[in-house]
Amino acid sequence: MNIFELGIKAGKSRQYDEIARSNISSSVETESGTLAMYSLKRKDDLNQAYMIEIYAGKEAYKKHVDSEQYKAFIERAPEIIDQKSKTDVTPQFLGDKQIVQNDENDK
Repeated sequence: MNIFELGIKAGKSRQYDEIARSNISSSVETESGTLAMYSLKRKDDLNQAYMIEIYAGKEAYKKHVDSEQYKAFIERAPEIIDQKSKTDVTPQFLGDKQIVQNDENDK
């Protein structure tokens, strides 16, 4: 499980949202080992984002890093993101109701 802290360049929040949504949607749909991905932003600073990723194992993460959608994200990242840090964490307790974001629960 990874947690990324991302600084979004001023004026690039919408572009970040688009590329994050595309990466997450494609990854969860097409990669069996990508169990969950979440993009979050601070309420008091929409230019500060967090990406939480949960994989079935190291091989699943490697497959994700080799995917076209991840490569597209990385290709656009320099124009959108000005800071990135990664923290590897070990899940202790997780709960989920298989939430899929849509227009009704978007905010």
